Amino acid sequence: MAKLIHYEGGKNLNDLLSVVKESEYTVVDFFATWCGPCRAIGPVLEELVQEVEYNVIKVDIDQYQEFALHYGVRSIPTLVVFKNGDILDTLVGGRDKETLKSEIENIIK
Repeated sequence: MAKLIHYEGGKNLNDLLSVVKESEYTVVDFFATWCGPCRAIGPVLEELVQEVEYNVIKVDIDQYQEFALHYGVRSIPTLVVFKNGDILDTLVGGRDKETLKSEIENIIK
């Protein structure tokens, strides 16, 4: 069963990748608490994990700036889709649940 994980681990990139690799497919949501679109997509992601087989990891860019820089996050929310720790694609901006689910499913096919 998929999980929604609020990342609170170490600041080393390998710490994040060890959580990403817990599932074959993982979506990392780079967000900030002050970001309106990020707050809007939060409940969408909570609903989404109830319907899918991949984990979603939320990473606060204010706490983990080095991760955002490493993954080239320039706008939030940014969702990075991984397979076994390797990046498949990146989605930027808010979406409704059905659109987001469809886009991610097309990426992981």
